[in-house]
Amino acid sequence: MNKFIENERIYLRPIEESDIPTMLNWINDRDIIRSLIIQYFPVNEQWEREWVKNLYKSRENIILAIIVKENDTHIGNAVLHRIDFVNRNAEYGIMIGKKDYWGKGYCLEVTKLMLYYGFEILNLHRIYLRVFDFNGGAKNVI
Repeated sequence: MNKFIENERIYLRPIEESDIPTMLNWINDRDIIRSLIIQYFPVNEQWEREWVKNLYKSRENIILAIIVKENDTHIGNAVLHRIDFVNRNAEYGIMIGKKDYWGKGYCLEVTKLMLYYGFEILNLHRIYLRVFDFNGGAKNVI
């Protein structure tokens, strides 16, 4: 696939239409999305296809699939939201959708890659992450 940025264990790439079935399972799993700043409501394949179709129409959001190199497994997504190139800031978000990859250090690795991209490549000055108090995993990366 189209590797965008990588380290030793993972690479990030653009979301593809072939990712829809996997992401559809994640977005409909309350355990997975409870830590995200989104409303929990049912999502069907048509809605998810429209979302993927419109992902790259704007440069305000950069959403990337997180892939484990060892087995080419899509384990989650990372995003820089609401990129403001005038004020040079963005909001960061990450979701590990494959539960068996939770607690294995992937969030920290992905965060380092996304911060490098945001600060060094996009020349942003501020990247922030909103975290719920109960989300210990996210609190470990800030």
